[in-house]
Amino acid sequence: MRTFIQRSPLARHTVALATGALLLLTGLVCAVAPANADAVVTLNAGSGTVGVSQTVSATVSTGALGSPSGTITFTANGQNFGSQSVGGDQGGKAQVSWIPVASGGINLQASFTAADGTPGSDSRTVQISTVGTSTSISTPGTAATSATIPLTAAVRSRNGQYIPTGTVIFYLNNGTAIGSSSLDGSGRASIDYQTPASAGTINVYA
Repeated sequence: MRTFIQRSPLARHTVALATGALLLLTGLVCAVAPANADAVVTLNAGSGTVGVSQTVSATVSTGALGSPSGTITFTANGQNFGSQSVGGDQGGKAQVSWIPVASGGINLQASFTAADGTPGSDSRTVQISTVGTSTSISTPGTAATSATIPLTAAVRSRNGQYIPTGTVIFYLNNGTAIGSSSLDGSGRASIDYQTPASAGTINVYA
């Protein structure tokens, strides 16, 4: 005697629906909890001149909606020259003024720091040119023979706010060096000069 056991179609459909619901639930869980993405920082800066102010900016963004909140800090060869908050109503762009103090290749970096720990940075090397200077000399209009008089040279940059550094060498018109002095914090250098024993006119160069 054979016994036949029939499977209920309803049971099969029920299992299939339950499985489909489980797959849908799993998909929803994955969509709700995405992995955090690092912030993308884009630094904008160009070449410049020593002592001349220029604008350096950086923007920050992530895969999330809106601008991330935090602070962008700017450095030149590791030296901090400005920072600005971003995010919310401030948007995702920071902008500061930078006055280069040295010529050559300068490494600029913009680093983003967020409250939630999201990191991000960008860097680039910009070329900074030397600045042209002009030099003027101050001397007494007249002096006695065999007297000690001051000679002062003032060195100024032709543009920008740069105060030159270095050494000034003083010469007579025949090419003889009569002394040298380092520039001070205001761009001036001075020496004491003893006038000749005979009267006449002296031309001095620096």
